[in-house]
Amino acid sequence: MADDPVGNAQTTTTTEPNLPELERKLNAFQKEANLLRTRRDDLNGQARVLADERDDYNAQVRGLVNQANEHKKRRAALNEQVQHAKTLRDEYHVAYEDAARKEEDVKARALPRGGHAIGFLKRELKRLEFEQMTKVLTPSKEKALMEELGRLHREIRSKELEISSNPELKGAHEAATQAKERAEKQHEKVGELAHSAQAEHEQMVNLFGQSDKIRKQADAVQERVVVAKLEADKVHKAYIELVEKIHALEEEHRSSRRAVGEARMAASREDQQKQADEIFEKFKKGEKLSTEDLMALQKAGLL
Repeated sequence: MADDPVGNAQTTTTTEPNLPELERKLNAFQKEANLLRTRRDDLNGQARVLADERDDYNAQVRGLVNQANEHKKRRAALNEQVQHAKTLRDEYHVAYEDAARKEEDVKARALPRGGHAIGFLKRELKRLEFEQMTKVLTPSKEKALMEELGRLHREIRSKELEISSNPELKGAHEAATQAKERAEKQHEKVGELAHSAQAEHEQMVNLFGQSDKIRKQADAVQERVVVAKLEADKVHKAYIELVEKIHALEEEHRSSRRAVGEARMAASREDQQKQADEIFEKFKKGEKLSTEDLMALQKAGLL
């Protein structure tokens, strides 16, 4: 029995020094885990901030795209109106040409042959009036021009009188004039609608262009979100691995503490047993025992 306590004492001395080392490792791992957790939380915070920025950009893109689509719808509606207006314009132009031919037929029958048509005379009058306003003329050319303008005015009035005095010719002329005015107004309407459609198209293109620029900004921020999340996941994985190591070390620490405690208890029991054996030998020899000796024997189960 004398050898066993020595052996247990050796076990105790080899086990106990491991506890401070385990505690040192646990503290070091815990500090590292805290740093990893802080880093992970910071990265997740950055990812959330970037995600909010990305969402703001995407909201702007949606707003611009919605506006652009409204202009696109209006452009499509205007283009339909342009096509309809062109169809009417072409119909009115054909009607005018028919009315003009009828007027010419009536003129051919009702008016003397020779001379120019009233339309030609009016165009010539406008050309000369423009020339008078825009050009610097010599006195002789100015006089000749004024005489020609006077002649044109007289000839136009003469033909207008001839037309107005002939009911059939007057009716044909009015019909042709009205048809021409209607065709010209419809042509103007086509131009106005086409201009409005082009304006809607330009605004649509501008808004889509703005949305593309902002979408690129959103995509750039999204890349940063992904990088931050990947880095956060990487740090989180390292954190989890470290936590698992900490748990394993904690279990090893608990087991070591239990082993140390058990070893100490075993050593204590062996010391008590050795002491009780010595007292029991004294008892067998008839030596006087103290109260403490008797209690030691009782604890050892020898009484």
